[in-house]
Amino acid sequence: MSQQQINQPTILTLAGSDPSGGAGIQADLKSIMANGGYAMAIPTILTAQNTHGIKNIFPIPAEQIRHQIQVLFEDIRPNAIKIGAIGSIDTMKVIIEELRAYCGHIVWDPILYSTSGTALISADAISLALHDLLPICSLITPNQFEYQKIFAKTELHKPCLITNGDTHNTIITDVLLQQNQSEIRFTHPRHETPNTHGTGCTLSSSIATYLGRGYSIEQSCLFAIEYTQSLIERSASHTIGTGRGSLYHEQHIKPFRT
Repeated sequence: MSQQQINQPTILTLAGSDPSGGAGIQADLKSIMANGGYAMAIPTILTAQNTHGIKNIFPIPAEQIRHQIQVLFEDIRPNAIKIGAIGSIDTMKVIIEELRAYCGHIVWDPILYSTSGTALISADAISLALHDLLPICSLITPNQFEYQKIFAKTELHKPCLITNGDTHNTIITDVLLQQNQSEIRFTHPRHETPNTHGTGCTLSSSIATYLGRGYSIEQSCLFAIEYTQSLIERSASHTIGTGRGSLYHEQHIKPFRT
């Protein structure tokens, strides 16, 4: 049988690992595949967690992350990259150094804390990211809290999608701030469900996938929001674990054989 080159955009996620499968690289991989990308992953931190929260964090050594990026890029250069939880300032430095010459799209989901309140990045790492990581990104995707905490007083020169940026009782609006400071607003209904673990990871990795497929930032945000909202809407009908459940990505993946 002759070999045939894969005809999919290659999408890399650099993020934490969630053994419960709801967030981090596990959610990223599911989202990338569901939205038409070839999924690749380099874990930045290992966590001991379940649906009740993170119990422990183990950062991957920064030089191991550097080696993984270099070896991967020698063979497969991603069409787009999503960056999630980074962990240490040493890892931040490595990621900036290795991706500075990268010419594709980079989506940064600036995760400060886990949903359970565990800190996932230091103040020094945030300062470094604003100075050196932000300039090489195509888009950042903070939630309202992260935006107010990090970016509201920063002169942004990159597009910024603020999730839950304008929220009322029954309506949620995600706000895309463009480089010229104009706004594009994506409005959708609020769905009452406890099963929203990994929503930000799902959204940001889906956006990276559509950027890697050649769509504009506005189109990529729209399609990724629609995908994420479809999962949230259906998440109330299933439960994984006994705590805050995850989105049900598997509904979009057909089994090989039934």
